[in-house]
Amino acid sequence: MDAVFKALAANSRRKVLDALFDEDGQTLTALCANVDMTRQGLSKHLQALEDAGLIVTEFAGREKKHFLNPVPIRDITTRWLRKYSEKQLQAIENIKSAVEETAMSNSKQFAYQTWIRAPKTRVWEALTTPEFTSQYFHATYIESTWEKNADVYYRMAPGGDIAVDGKVLESDPPNRLVISWHVRYDEQAIKEAPSRVTFTLEESGGQTRLRIVHDNFPENSVLFDRISEGWPWIVSSLKSLLETGKPLPTRAA
Repeated sequence: MDAVFKALAANSRRKVLDALFDEDGQTLTALCANVDMTRQGLSKHLQALEDAGLIVTEFAGREKKHFLNPVPIRDITTRWLRKYSEKQLQAIENIKSAVEETAMSNSKQFAYQTWIRAPKTRVWEALTTPEFTSQYFHATYIESTWEKNADVYYRMAPGGDIAVDGKVLESDPPNRLVISWHVRYDEQAIKEAPSRVTFTLEESGGQTRLRIVHDNFPENSVLFDRISEGWPWIVSSLKSLLETGKPLPTRAA
């Protein structure tokens, strides 16, 4: 958390975060214009923010895009602020959440990042095997050969009904996995064209940084409005399973 406070202490870095809050998923060139900095100076600030976990980067072709990661800010709120003024801060956070959801809907991309105390081979196994997904991913059993263009299924039971299906677009075990995403458990979402989910794993010191970018949504997507809460809970349950041996308790729908 020290790295987060240090990153937030610089006014220039707070300006970068404000610019990404206004328009998430910007390139270095776009940010330079929006925050009035040189490329060299901005690059240093972006690296500090990424090291602190305050932003997540993802490549779209040759473009490197930068996304806000709200987790460290929420951790600070929980650890240092909320206990002193719960009611007032809860009201502020509710307003902030509403604004964030509006900004996210405009960009049609969702980015999320967390650190897991486990090697990336273990995290990859948790993402790609039914023995793990059945414990943390709403009791679904994942099924695929994980070769490029292979089918991907999240089943409600072994050999049972399909909750989500897709195709393997990229597979580089245990570093990167890109799949298409088509929901079949919802009568409205099932009518939508598939979106895309990218998992990126980077290991350092026995810990793995897991980044998820869910994008490529169709216009007026029903699914997009629901994932900003769904993915953080799923990943938190995965993290709990790998670090403690137990997933999060099943929550009410």
